[in-house]
Amino acid sequence: NLIEQILKFVVVCHDKNPKKLLDAKKPFEDYIKATDTKLLELKPLTRAKKGLPGLKALKDMETQIRNITLEALKYDNEKLRQLIANTVDKSTLNLSSSELKDRDMEIVAEELEINKSLTKLRLFTNQISDIGAQHLADALRMNTTLTDLELYDNQVGTDGLEHFADALRTNKTLNVLTMYGNKVKDQEAGFIADKLKKNEKIEPQIRKINEIPYTNPQLTQLITNNINRANVDFRSKNLNDQDMKIVANQLLQVNKTLTRLDLYTNQIGDSGAQYLGEALKTNKSLTLLQLQTNQIGDSGAQYLADVLKANKIS
Repeated sequence: NLIEQILKFVVVCHDKNPKKLLDAKKPFEDYIKATDTKLLELKPLTRAKKGLPGLKALKDMETQIRNITLEALKYDNEKLRQLIANTVDKSTLNLSSSELKDRDMEIVAEELEINKSLTKLRLFTNQISDIGAQHLADALRMNTTLTDLELYDNQVGTDGLEHFADALRTNKTLNVLTMYGNKVKDQEAGFIADKLKKNEKIEPQIRKINEIPYTNPQLTQLITNNINRANVDFRSKNLNDQDMKIVANQLLQVNKTLTRLDLYTNQIGDSGAQYLGEALKTNKSLTLLQLQTNQIGDSGAQYLADVLKANKIS
């Protein structure tokens, strides 16, 4: 009844909680609509023959509720911000398997803009889709430090890959984009790669976006155990060409104190020699590289020789 409605709205208005006011809006409007023709004429009397207190304020209350506007609360993730803040090595940010969603990528994008030392970003095994990819791609347009972005095992589709491709037309810093285990089909990836032929590093990676890269957990562990040593001995470990890509990326490009690397008596061929040669172009610490008793042919030897003209290694 009317008295019950008035009491409800008086309580809501005194509470001054925007959410409660908004929840009260629909039933209030429904009640007003049903009784609108009678509302202004009603002057229910109490036993003391006096008008019901608060009735004249009912119209003001209606106007107040009808004019409610709520501002959306800005999303935040304090746990994510704390994780970023607590990262000691500012060159690598590992946010893998953190249950991150698209809205969290706005926070990660902020870090890409602020952190000028960040080179490797690990976001694999989360819940990132096309919207999150767009946040990251927008940040990549201006970023000049990130070289490695790991986004595999997420939910990024064709639109998300298009966002990355668009950003990578101008971004020439990113060297590695790992995105297998998402929602991009091979044919669609091929069409997108066709538009990126000027980016020689990223174009073939997008073309083979669903190809799961080679891994060697035992070798990776060996490298981790030797990451700060000056002398590293990997002889007779049955290492192949693909293993040399791991050695190049995870050891030669990371260990700044490495002076001797023994790789003899393995199964390294011309491709492996090329991976090593590419890494030696920027490595300034290595003075001795042992490669005897492998399967390196003329082309691999020539590639290493050309690199060594500029980098004096024994």
